[in-house]
Amino acid sequence: IIDKNTKKVVLLNLDNHRLLSTEEIIFTGSVRNIGDYTVGEVEVEIKIMDKGLAGNETRGSNKSTAFEEFFGRNDSDIRPSYMITREVVTTELKPGQTKSFRIPIEYPAYFTGFSDTARVIAH
Repeated sequence: IIDKNTKKVVLLNLDNHRLLSTEEIIFTGSVRNIGDYTVGEVEVEIKIMDKGLAGNETRGSNKSTAFEEFFGRNDSDIRPSYMITREVVTTELKPGQTKSFRIPIEYPAYFTGFSDTARVIAH
């Protein structure tokens, strides 16, 4: 509870670029400490979701369910509809200080497009 009120970090200028040659999405941005205390560790969590599963569109046997993704299955036809990456982007971030970051994420070949969400975690 103390961390929530004293360690205040915001995510700025989040952008992404897809590199077709390496099948990666490169997320870039920066984090800023807007609090009054030094933050020991800052993580950025990025979730990419397959746009091909939106609406009524299905992929037959490749379609997965949240239950199967959570509990896992040894079925090669089931492919996750999202990926989550969490990385430490900086340590010892002083008040007012801003740090840039770059996070590469492997792009699944079966995705037909993607949407993303991101959040910052301060420890």
